[in-house]
Amino acid sequence: YPAVFPRSDIIQTATPGATVVVFSPNFAAPYVQQVNVELERELLPDISISSGWMYTKATRLRSNEDSNLFPPTTRPVEIRDPARNIFGVFDLTWFGGPSSRPNPFFGQIDEFRSDNSSAYHAFFVQANKRYEHGLQFLANYTFSKLIDRGAAPGNQILCCTSDNPFNPGDERGLGRRDQKHRFNFAAVWDMYRGWRLNSIIKIGGGRPLTATVTGANGGDLNGNGARGGDRAPFFGRNTIYGPDYSTVDLALHKIF
Repeated sequence: YPAVFPRSDIIQTATPGATVVVFSPNFAAPYVQQVNVELERELLPDISISSGWMYTKATRLRSNEDSNLFPPTTRPVEIRDPARNIFGVFDLTWFGGPSSRPNPFFGQIDEFRSDNSSAYHAFFVQANKRYEHGLQFLANYTFSKLIDRGAAPGNQILCCTSDNPFNPGDERGLGRRDQKHRFNFAAVWDMYRGWRLNSIIKIGGGRPLTATVTGANGGDLNGNGARGGDRAPFFGRNTIYGPDYSTVDLALHKIF
């Protein structure tokens, strides 16, 4: 940019307590590596079955971390959790230091880093019947696992990827889009006199969730200045599975 603002103008117009976004000095573009191994065999002239393994590794993915925090200490917090029979006062991680921030002029300093990664493994089996005698179908099952450190928030002012930016490795676990089991079935059946039946069936396992603490009294449990969404004590990231699901779509057509 040819017209650079003088440094004095930047200081005069900056707002105390503002959230700013910066890039890490060694920020780099991500890259993805993928491996596919698949075998297919014909069982009948119109039916084939295939099976394989897929591996996808993403490196230098983005993470958002608040770099304007004091190193964590602990503070006593009373917990009443009748569901898990946990009662008492416990020392939990606390980022509130002797002042509001190491750099008190700013609030959050969200640093975009390229230190994240993910790994996806999937085994699949598929049966495919090509259209013949008025019938065709495709059925497949996938058994998979996604491991990552958590996706960076999409909005630039949201934070953070890690619950503890001083130890981001603790975040590594199941990815938010992990789905252990998934089955799909699609078919087309020409019955008689121009009537056709179509169906799509999807059955999938639940996706992982993270237990969080919200509300006016618990919105900022760890003192990092970001209210809402702090992880509940004694829970890891994505250690709860949501419910399984299934959907059935049917369509009946008359061809004129």
